[in-house]
Amino acid sequence: IACPPNATVNANASCQGSIGVLNAVSLSDNCNPSPTVTQSPASGTVLTGHNTAQIVTLTANDGNGNTSTCTLTVTLKDITPPSITCPPNATVNANASCQGSVGVYSAASLSDNCNPSPTVTQSPASGTLLTGHNTGQIVTLTANDGNGNTSSCTLTVTLKDVIPPSITCPSSITVNNNGSCTAAVNYTTPVGLDNCIGQVTLQTAGLASGSNFPIGTTTNTFQVSDQNGSTATCSFTVVVSGEVTY
Repeated sequence: IACPPNATVNANASCQGSIGVLNAVSLSDNCNPSPTVTQSPASGTVLTGHNTAQIVTLTANDGNGNTSTCTLTVTLKDITPPSITCPPNATVNANASCQGSVGVYSAASLSDNCNPSPTVTQSPASGTLLTGHNTGQIVTLTANDGNGNTSSCTLTVTLKDVIPPSITCPSSITVNNNGSCTAAVNYTTPVGLDNCIGQVTLQTAGLASGSNFPIGTTTNTFQVSDQNGSTATCSFTVVVSGEVTY
């Protein structure tokens, strides 16, 4: 009797598999053209656990009190990748330098048929810096069951500017009209600041620096807006006093 080659059985969802019916690849006897063959352990024997090996013996019996055996090894193999689900997409608040770090992200669900605790790696690693409002980074979580099977999922981490811009106006100004209907007034035009580049400053009320301001009080208002839609305002007055000389 000659046994077939060593065999593998694929592990199921419970990390188990059954030994099948194994037939001799050659069988002969000098007196009995059809010796009986028995298998031990029998087909249907359950194996549990990746790489669990079972020696199977085939015994040929010629019915005349003579037997012969051969052996092969049947090994259970885990070929099922683990299952992993990523958490929802995440945001990171930008700091004063318009930067933020990728955090540590844990799988929302994780399971495997053979390993109750697959390892999980993250790429890019926590601490990776993001720069600039709305900068997005795809983060990949990879589960490894230790048996050569991996599975991965992704989420997107986005840097968000949540710090409002700032703006400072000059002090209020009082001038004399010197007998005219108006007075030319120059001032330092305020420019807004923000932690992230891209802010826009607009004058929403009053007159620009260098304009001829009428007698009375003119309120000048400036607004700065950042890329996230946050705004800040400041105001100051220009007072032109005096009488008109005709």
